[in-house]
Amino acid sequence: MEITSGIWRENASAGTQSLYQGGGLGKALNSGMPGVGSWYNYVIGATNSAGDFIGTMDAAYRATGESLTSFITDESVSTAFFNFFLINTFNNSSKITDTSGLKNQDLMLGLPMASFGSSRVALGMEAFGEYAEEVVARGIVESFLFPQFHRDPSGRQDPPAVLVNRRVEDSWKEFLESSGLNERNPANDVCDAINPPDVRGRCESLAAGVINKATAGIGTKGASPQDIASKVLARYVAEQTEFLERDRVELHVATRSWARAIEPRLLRLVADRSARLGLSVTADLIAKLRSECEFGAFQIRGEAQGFRNQLDQLAGDLRADLGRGGLSSLQPGHQNIKTAQSHLAEFSGVAAAAQRYEVAADLIDDIAHNLLAPLEQCLRESRSTLLERADADKTSDGRPNPWHAYPTRGIQPPQRFQAGPTDFLLIAPNDYPAKLEQRGRESVGAGASDQWFERICDRAAIGTPIDERGNEFGPGGSFRPTTLFERIPGWMPQDAALRWEEGLSAQRGRYLMPCEPDLYAKRARVALEDSETALGKFIGETLQRYLETGDASEQAKRQQVFVDKLKQAFSKSAPLAKINHTLASLLHRGIDSSATHKTVSTIPVLAGTPLYSAIENALGGHWDADRSPGWFGVTTASQVDVFQASGSAMHSMVFASLMDPIHVRWQEIKSTPDGRQAFWELRRSRPLQEAIPMADGKQRAFIRGWIVSGWLGLRRNEDARNGWGQKIEVWDQAGVGSSKWIGFPYPLLGFAAEGRQMLPTVLKSLGLAMVEANATTKLDPLRPYNVLVELGEDCESIIRDWLVSGRTSGGAPTPIALSAGTPDQQPEQRREIVLNGLEGAMRGYREHWDAVEGSREPFVRDPSWELREITISEYERVLTLVKDLELNAVQY
Repeated sequence: MEITSGIWRENASAGTQSLYQGGGLGKALNSGMPGVGSWYNYVIGATNSAGDFIGTMDAAYRATGESLTSFITDESVSTAFFNFFLINTFNNSSKITDTSGLKNQDLMLGLPMASFGSSRVALGMEAFGEYAEEVVARGIVESFLFPQFHRDPSGRQDPPAVLVNRRVEDSWKEFLESSGLNERNPANDVCDAINPPDVRGRCESLAAGVINKATAGIGTKGASPQDIASKVLARYVAEQTEFLERDRVELHVATRSWARAIEPRLLRLVADRSARLGLSVTADLIAKLRSECEFGAFQIRGEAQGFRNQLDQLAGDLRADLGRGGLSSLQPGHQNIKTAQSHLAEFSGVAAAAQRYEVAADLIDDIAHNLLAPLEQCLRESRSTLLERADADKTSDGRPNPWHAYPTRGIQPPQRFQAGPTDFLLIAPNDYPAKLEQRGRESVGAGASDQWFERICDRAAIGTPIDERGNEFGPGGSFRPTTLFERIPGWMPQDAALRWEEGLSAQRGRYLMPCEPDLYAKRARVALEDSETALGKFIGETLQRYLETGDASEQAKRQQVFVDKLKQAFSKSAPLAKINHTLASLLHRGIDSSATHKTVSTIPVLAGTPLYSAIENALGGHWDADRSPGWFGVTTASQVDVFQASGSAMHSMVFASLMDPIHVRWQEIKSTPDGRQAFWELRRSRPLQEAIPMADGKQRAFIRGWIVSGWLGLRRNEDARNGWGQKIEVWDQAGVGSSKWIGFPYPLLGFAAEGRQMLPTVLKSLGLAMVEANATTKLDPLRPYNVLVELGEDCESIIRDWLVSGRTSGGAPTPIALSAGTPDQQPEQRREIVLNGLEGAMRGYREHWDAVEGSREPFVRDPSWELREITISEYERVLTLVKDLELNAVQY
């Protein structure tokens, strides 16, 4: 009703103007175009104009929505839509005859509604991609939550703790060795990793320099071993501090480089193992690694202290080296001096190792407490949250939890993946599991083929490619990090000298990972659509490539299936609305309500090919020699969409898809006041004047007809006392016999109305008359409205006949004396009575509306108040006609 009214309005009502201007949309009311609200309205139903049942309304909406995506992906479709569907279907509908009597024929107002239908032939890659991502997402979540969904192939039912402990024990050795933190003898991961380059060379250089300076000037006479030892020790002590400072600088450089890399390495390791072994297992592995680190740091400090203790032996060892053989004098280059130099280099290395081990011990402790501990906490909390979210009925933002509906690998896809009634898929949904496995094995490579699904789930979870490009280390040892964890912030060492960025303070790491199951569907989609893998290529396959690849036999098979399905798609693309063609022929004379216009997205076939000819032959009556060749061309799309639109917009009452459900429901509930009220309650969103499906001029004429018919006795009320309220009838001069009295819809819409509320109630019940017209395939239900409109349009002559001559036309009832006077009175007497009646009615309306507006209660603003401006305007117009009428006019 509001749509029809909006299309036929000349401008917005005062209420709507105020609302638009208050919302900053005032310009929308000054566009220079008539009408309020939507201009192009399409009816979408579950049965198309060819009588084919599409399915549920949800299926119809889904099919339409999916096909509408071609508007933004195929320029030819959007161009055809705007050129024909909008211009021809709607804009040109203003030229079509409308016999409803509700539209101003002299204004260029279009008709309110049309319909279009759509169907498509597609590879089905959208559905396959959605299916694959959900299968993988389920695999990811179930793996993370081990042992929650674990099913032992042997049927054993071990307690969860046993399952977790077994995996921890089986995985511990490999986890420790992969961590880069293994300090178990003989491993020395951290101490070796932070060892600066060429420490040995610097130690040997220090020793050589010390010996050379200590033995300089001895000459050929030589010097005693004791003197040489004293000089060597003195020189070494003098140079050792500077040596160790330089070594510490190099040590910090090497340690910063290692420390910067250890967090991404551990995060990748933990992400890998979490995806493969489960969050509980990996958290326990981290807990063991923390204990191992604490123990390792303790041992390393002991070793560092051992190195310090060795340095205490330096003086004794040097004197022993130099005094070997009991010689009293040693010349430069003597073997004893060389042996002492070698020992001095070794002691320098021990001193460097001592400070290196001390740095390593502190750093390992730091990692254990400030990196591994929060990472373990992240895993345990994330598992708890992920399990809670997986079990929940809704997501954290209130949406229905989609994870419950995610399919399981190898199981036939659920019904929602099956082709809709207007979808014709070249790859059947029931083939999706086999296609996923085939392309999955090809994607991960021969080395991981047996574990293809696990590999895809692991890599999708941690955010790396599913093929060899996602390995932890690539060519040349390049490291590939994970995107599973968010660092807020990441770890930064406690020792300022080991921080790799200036100005940063020590940071305890804090880590987050996705805990909504549907977020893993998004991560899966990214991994699956990687165009460098077989799966990505398959999902991104174009229809053109599909039809052109394969051997001759495969091509012929694919192309024949395509032709068959394209033919079916054309048949199923009829507009999605059931139309009452008989009523349409009465309302819109001269149009073919079954005519449609077809628009087709690009069919990836070139003219002159055998496939082109096969399609032309198959489409038969759908083929248009002028238009159809334009459907073909080159495209990267994976589907062909077929649209059919109504040849013209039409009146809303011809659309049985709209009217039938309303008629059925009204028949069920109209017998009770509560049912009638509930039927209409909260059904309108606009002011009443904009919810009456009648053009502005016709509404005004109706109200004038209502006013005049009341005091001329051409309208009568009858209370049937059946709980349905008053029955309103008007005199129809064109009627025959007793049928001259014709009734408005009965019962009227809403509560039983009386007095001033009767006019707006009859007007808003026009929608019921439209519904009845569709049900009976006749325009008769509209006739009472037409009669009052015609009376209002011709009221001047009717008023003149009565006031001047006291006569009515064609056997019409004699007017009511109290409101119109009598035939035997003088014209002036009749006018005075009519004027008194009109002025009294106007006064009564104004007093009522003043009371309404004086109230702070919004619900007292009744329907008559909503029509106050147009009602009083038409009363004043009739009043002016009566006042200005020349009573001595020539009589005919």
